[in-house]
Amino acid sequence: MSTSALSAAGARCALSSRPARRLHAARRPLSVRATAQAGPAQALSFHIGETTISFQLRAEEARKLSTALAGVMQTFADKQQAERPKRWPSLEYVFKGDTAARELEYLEVFCNPNAHATAFDARALITLRTADGLRVTTEGKLTAVKADVDDFVSQLSA
Repeated sequence: MSTSALSAAGARCALSSRPARRLHAARRPLSVRATAQAGPAQALSFHIGETTISFQLRAEEARKLSTALAGVMQTFADKQQAERPKRWPSLEYVFKGDTAARELEYLEVFCNPNAHATAFDARALITLRTADGLRVTTEGKLTAVKADVDDFVSQLSA
């Protein structure tokens, strides 16, 4: 383990780093749960790499997220057909829940189509925060996030 000390204007700060270890036996899905009273909420799960993030989301918010993801997929289709390069609008979906109703406090899905050549290369940045103070920020494939949301919406319709 290495340690270094920084000094700035009389303040002292210690930084330490440890070598990363892989714990194969300790892998478990990360589950974030918040219940909603404002309407029936189901558990939406994002499967990102070897991690699963599950949380409660109202049906109307899931449909809004699905529409936003379909819009960014259309942006990628338009980008492929464009004859000249131009700046394309980013996907910035934000949901702020009612903490008094124990909903998910904050959910953001962000994707910049200008940074990726195709939708299959694109990554989406997902940030969520619960009323209990848990905050998760992760990045996953846009197509996988869209598939998870579409599966969730189709389960709601059934």
